[in-house]
Amino acid sequence: MRRLGLLLVVASCLSAPAMADNLIQVQGFTFSGQSTTFVDIKPFDPSLGTLDSVNVTIIGGITGEISTQPNFVPDGSGGLIPVGLPYSVTFTQNFMGGPFMFFDPAQITFSGTSTGTGEIIPITAPFTYGFSFDPLSNLTGFATGSGSISGGTSPGLIEGTLNGWESPLPIPLFENTLVLEQPSFGVSPSFPPNEQGGLLIQYNYETPPVSVPEPGTLPLLASGLIGLFFTRMTATRQLAD
Repeated sequence: MRRLGLLLVVASCLSAPAMADNLIQVQGFTFSGQSTTFVDIKPFDPSLGTLDSVNVTIIGGITGEISTQPNFVPDGSGGLIPVGLPYSVTFTQNFMGGPFMFFDPAQITFSGTSTGTGEIIPITAPFTYGFSFDPLSNLTGFATGSGSISGGTSPGLIEGTLNGWESPLPIPLFENTLVLEQPSFGVSPSFPPNEQGGLLIQYNYETPPVSVPEPGTLPLLASGLIGLFFTRMTATRQLAD
C-alpha cells in the first residue's frame, strides 16, 4: 500500500508534454502593372517550429485593349465595304525569382473576328492559381498547380521545394512578368495590358511541444496525496495494533 501511494504521488507530479498545435502564418501581397517584384516577403523562421507545408494562392486579372486595323474591299459598284478579319493576341505569364516559378508559363489568347472598320476591343482575363509545397516537393522539386485563367492555360507544374521557404536562405524575390507574343496581322495592343491581383502565402507549421502541466495534473496530484495519506493511516493503525 505504501508503495502504491508513493507511485501515485510520483505519477501525479510528472508533467506530460502538451500536444503541439498546428498554427498558420499568413502573408498577403498585392501586385499590379506588367512586371512586379516582391521584396518584403519573409521566409519561414525555423525557430518557430517545424514547417509542414506552404500554400500559395495567386488571384487577379489581366485587362487591356487591342485595336484592329480597318479592312475595306471593293463592293463591285465603285464603293468599299468593311470585311472582318480574324485576330489573335497571345500573352504569357510567369512568376519567378523566388522559391518557386512556373515550369511552363501560363498562356492567354484573345481571339475573334473584327468588324473591318477598325475598332478598340477590351480584353479581360481573370485568373486563380493555387499550389502547395510539402515534404514530397523536396524529393521531386515540383508542386502540382491547380486553378484556371480565362481564355488560357494555367501552369500544371510549379518548380520549388518546401525547404526553399525557410531561412536562412535568401529572402524570396518574386518577379511577375506578362509578355506579349506575336499578334496576328492587323491587330495590335492599343496600350500595354495591365495585370492586377494578389499573392497569398500560408505557412503551415507545428510548434515544438512544451513540457507544461496539463489540466489533469492537479487532480492526479490530489489523488496521489490522498493515496499517500491513506497509506500512512493504514501503517499507523497497524503499529497501534
